Amino acid sequence: MLLEVLLVRLDEAELVVLIAPYVPCYKINVVFVVIFTHIWLILGWIGSLQEGFLFEDASWNSFLATGEWQALQVTSKGIFIGITACGIASLLFIQMPILAAVYICKGCCRKHPDLPPHYLRLMATVWFTWPAFPAWWLLSAEGLGLLQGAKSNALGFALLNMISKGTFTMVMLGVGPQYKKDFGQALRSNTAAKLPEQFWLVRFLKSYDSGSLPDAEGCDPKSLDEEPAKPEKVSLEREPEAPAAEPAEPAEPAEPAAEPAPEVAAAGTDASQDSIHTVETARL
Repeated sequence: MLLEVLLVRLDEAELVVLIAPYVPCYKINVVFVVIFTHIWLILGWIGSLQEGFLFEDASWNSFLATGEWQALQVTSKGIFIGITACGIASLLFIQMPILAAVYICKGCCRKHPDLPPHYLRLMATVWFTWPAFPAWWLLSAEGLGLLQGAKSNALGFALLNMISKGTFTMVMLGVGPQYKKDFGQALRSNTAAKLPEQFWLVRFLKSYDSGSLPDAEGCDPKSLDEEPAKPEKVSLEREPEAPAAEPAEPAEPAEPAAEPAPEVAAAGTDASQDSIHTVETARL
C-alpha cells in the first residue's frame, strides 16, 4: 500500500494540464490537486495500518439489524479511510465533470489546436479505473474482510495497476500522433513563416557547422534562409611524383679571349701621345 502511495499516478493533474489554456487558474488547480491527492492517499495508507473495522462491531450489527445510520460509531480507521474516500469522490464527481464540460464547450466536436484529441477517452479511463482501487480494498482483508489472504490482496492491486496504468499510457501515446496528423502541416507552415524574423541568429550559427564562415557585418536575416555554400572537398590521395630529371652534361670550358693585334695596340699608343702633347700646348 505504501508503494502505491509513493508511485501514485498524477492522472488528475495531467487532465488539467492538457486543457490548461481554458482552465481558470490552472497552475493553482494543478498544485492543489497534487498536494491533496498525496495527502488523501497517505491518510488512506495510515488508515489501512489500523486494526479493526471501520465501525464498532456493536454499532455495525445494530445498523444491519435496524438500518439506522445514527447507530453507527466510526473508529479511527474509519476516519482516515473516510477522508480518503471523500477526497477521491470530489475529484471523480466534481472536478472531472467540470473539466469534461470545459472541453465540450470549447469545441470538442471540431478540431482545435489548443484541445488534444482523445481527451474524453483519457478521462473515461481515469474515471472508471480510480474507483476500482478503493472498491478492491473494501473487499480485501484490510477492509470488510470478504476476501482473506495477503496474496489475493496483492494480486488484485497488481492487476488493477496493470489495467489502469496500461490503458492510460496507451491512450496518451495515441494523443501525440493524432494531434500531429490533424495539425502538423499547419504548425510547420506557421513555424516556418516565423523563423526568418525570430530565429535568424540560430540559422546564422548553423553555417559554422557546415564549414562556411559568413560575414557578420551587414548580415541580412532574410539572406540566412538560403543554404550556406558547401565547402570544397579536399582530396587526401597522394599525387604521383614526377620523374627525376636527367643530370645535365658538363659545359665545355670557354676559350680565352683573343689578344689584340699589334697594329691596333700601336695605334692606340700614338693617339694617347698626341692627346698629351695637345694638353701641354694649351697650358703654355
